[in-house]
Amino acid sequence: MRLLNQQTGLCVISFVRIARFHKRLIGLLGTHQILENQALIIPRCQQVHTFFMLYPLGIVALDVHNTVLEAAVLKPWRMSSRMPLTKTIVECHPSHIEHGDIKKDDVLLLV
Repeated sequence: MRLLNQQTGLCVISFVRIARFHKRLIGLLGTHQILENQALIIPRCQQVHTFFMLYPLGIVALDVHNTVLEAAVLKPWRMSSRMPLTKTIVECHPSHIEHGDIKKDDVLLLV
């Protein structure tokens, strides 16, 4: 699966995994890095943390229409704020946030 930015038409992330129940509990814990072309999608999620993580994460909060409500970089050993309107969280490489590939009000498509 790929993640496309509807505004730019660009493929932002080319390898996307959707977290099911067991993977939601573990997330990216135990990994040493997240590659630029990888992302983890966590449905029905409003808050994430980077406890025990060795690297920062790009965190993208999506509403029910896959519109970006918030895009931020979360450093290790931090917890995001709870985002009540969020329906899905995308965890990705922080460069997507830092370089403006994904920003507030973008619409992301999973294809």
